[in-house]
Amino acid sequence: MRPKKYRETSKDEVRKPWLEFFGNKPFTQHPERAISQADQLLDYKSWSEEDRKMFSQLRMREEQALLAQDYALEQAEEKGLERGRAEGIEQGLERGLERGRAEGIEQGLERGLERGRAEGIEQGIEKGLAQGLERGRAEGIEQGLKVGLVNLVRQGLLTSEVASEQLGMTVAEFEALL
Repeated sequence: MRPKKYRETSKDEVRKPWLEFFGNKPFTQHPERAISQADQLLDYKSWSEEDRKMFSQLRMREEQALLAQDYALEQAEEKGLERGRAEGIEQGLERGLERGRAEGIEQGLERGLERGRAEGIEQGIEKGLAQGLERGRAEGIEQGLKVGLVNLVRQGLLTSEVASEQLGMTVAEFEALL
């Protein structure tokens, strides 16, 4: 019997220690002993005080890192929305005025300009808001993620390697952000 080819996934953080544990045991000769030892390792009550403390600290750091990342994303999204709205309104007004002027000239100076401006501004604002919000969200989330990961690395909760991998850049590029 041959095992499937090994492919790393996000679940490997949990699986890898167990694969190593069972891989280093004479499992085929005494499977009940290996399973019993694994069961004892899972029993929180049998851990030493130091192991429990270390496990609790690791969990707390992980939760703090996740909370910090969530907070950074929220802040980035809020800033992105504000920026996107402002840019969208500005672009929408400019485009709306241009379009309104063009339509107004064709239909007649007085009537066409008033009507064209009204329609152009309304459509321009709607289009500009939609485009600005979309662009603002994307830029804000990206910037917020960078800021959040930089903060986590500065606090020692995350390594530069992990953060650069999350952002899809090299370690050197990420460290330039620090």
